[in-house]
Amino acid sequence: MPPTRLHLAVLLLLGVALNRARGGRVATELLTPDFTASYLLFQDSYGAFLTSPSGAFHAVVYNPGGQLERFYLAVLHAPSKTCVWVANRAAPITDRAAPLQLTANGISIEDPNGTTIWSTPPFETPVAALRLDDHGNLALLDARNATLWQSFDRPTDSIVSSQRFPAGAFLASAASDSDFSEGDYRLNVTAADVLLTWMGSMYWRLSNDARSTVDRSGTVAYMAVNGTGMYLLAADGGSSSSTVGGGNNSLPVSYFSLGNGVEYFANKLAPPTVSGDNVSSCQTLCTSNCSCLGYFYDNSALSCYLVQHQLGSFMNADSTKASDKLGYIKGSNSSNGTTGSSSRGAKSDYFPLAALEGHEAGHYAELADPRLQGRVVAEEVERVVKVALCCLHEDPHLRPSMAVVVGMLEGSMALWEPRVQSLGFLRLYGRGFSGPEDGGGSDMYLKHMASPMGRSGTTTSTTMSGWPSYLSSSQLSGPR
Repeated sequence: MPPTRLHLAVLLLLGVALNRARGGRVATELLTPDFTASYLLFQDSYGAFLTSPSGAFHAVVYNPGGQLERFYLAVLHAPSKTCVWVANRAAPITDRAAPLQLTANGISIEDPNGTTIWSTPPFETPVAALRLDDHGNLALLDARNATLWQSFDRPTDSIVSSQRFPAGAFLASAASDSDFSEGDYRLNVTAADVLLTWMGSMYWRLSNDARSTVDRSGTVAYMAVNGTGMYLLAADGGSSSSTVGGGNNSLPVSYFSLGNGVEYFANKLAPPTVSGDNVSSCQTLCTSNCSCLGYFYDNSALSCYLVQHQLGSFMNADSTKASDKLGYIKGSNSSNGTTGSSSRGAKSDYFPLAALEGHEAGHYAELADPRLQGRVVAEEVERVVKVALCCLHEDPHLRPSMAVVVGMLEGSMALWEPRVQSLGFLRLYGRGFSGPEDGGGSDMYLKHMASPMGRSGTTTSTTMSGWPSYLSSSQLSGPR
């Protein structure tokens, strides 16, 4: 080959290599228009063209199973190599060189003939960036950083922690490990339950699962999962319908007997949680469920009723049936072996509760360690206490990020106000089911909780002053 042609060939090969290297560079967190990806361009990174800041998730042109027949725009959980979201599951890419394009109009995928096989919907404002965060959410943002579109709103066969799965949506299984088209199984979230179906026939529902707890008065807004289980939640983030899975009390528990003559109103309306078991099995079921506050056992019917999420009204039982049903309320044992504590004791033994009560009373200086001997001012203690309480909010979505925490402590960001209604679990977690401070004891206190519910009688109801009116599974097990 003449030298001139040889030099031209070398330059051409170098140009192709440089172009490929530039096109195959994997970005972190953000991509801006105009950008083009394909499996061929990014085959050195196995199709990955964008990673989350920590590298936990990758946006990829995915070729499951290495079969080279179907390619998908997908999000992978990198440590487990699990696909958690797929864009074009019904229309896979069939050519590894087919382009995926990010423009000001959104994302589009074309087949080899230039026909669009999948795209995001049209937007009123131009797309400024594509972002993949550390929760696995792939989102299109405008110039003001507002979300125009996100993968979390369009789940396929998986959801991840921090993802809200709205009522009315469903997950559909994949046809196979290498074919992501919809299979025969679906998980549906309704306004009251979670259902599993096979080819349209239901074979499981959450409310019938022995491990679940149910609050029948709630309306489900969305489902969420975390390391402790699966939760159906109301629009405000409170437990609305059911949870299943990880209730696991970290403290030993004991039970207070309500004695004869006390009945629970909900037992007249709801079916038993389980039937046919003995009282020990009923107690074991309550102990293993961190959302269970107590239980009633009907000796005549061998039926177990769990008191779940919140305590309602107790009432006098018919004397002819008083011996049939026995009720028990669950309390946590403290580290010294005693059950519960007074609120005065809680102030020294359980500091989060002391901090909450100090915040409500505005007595911040009293919370400082006396050994500081005046070297700290009330304003500094107030700042620390408020930041700490915000970090204890029951709903994780209400807690500040670490960057916000640092900013508040440094004084460079406005100080958040704790949401007391989201800290009610501290009262229960700190006090247990304690009696009044006059030393009456827990059994006496629980007997006074009985309410005649419209009947005539001498038993009077008492107010559980300072106790939360709503108790979720998270409140019972403390902050996670």
